[in-house]
Amino acid sequence: MDTLIAAGPPELRLALELALREEPGFDVIGTVSNGRSLLAVLRGTRCDLVVLESGLPDGPVRDVVEQVRALLPSPRIVVLAEPADEPQVDELSPDATVPKGAPPDRLLDALRLVRTRWRQGRDQAPP
Repeated sequence: MDTLIAAGPPELRLALELALREEPGFDVIGTVSNGRSLLAVLRGTRCDLVVLESGLPDGPVRDVVEQVRALLPSPRIVVLAEPADEPQVDELSPDATVPKGAPPDRLLDALRLVRTRWRQGRDQAPP
């Protein structure tokens, strides 16, 4: 699953990248620190999953999610959200919302579930 990580803090991007590189079925194709860079990368590459921090420095998560959906035919989106922001993020209907600061296993479980659903969808798609 080609995965792009968008998170502001470099240590968060690195932690996410290292975790996903160890996880079978995920191929991290890049990491970015803001919404503009995310959209630029998405215009030039194929991507199945976007892991998105809700506090990117250059725009509300709602705008970023809408722009990702405009660029990709059927993106899978997992949002890392501040607990207070979760209700607003859930309104965006991401594939999963994980609170920032949650144990890493909770994030990995959410990502595995998204990957499983993605695989099932691909297997059921007509040739």
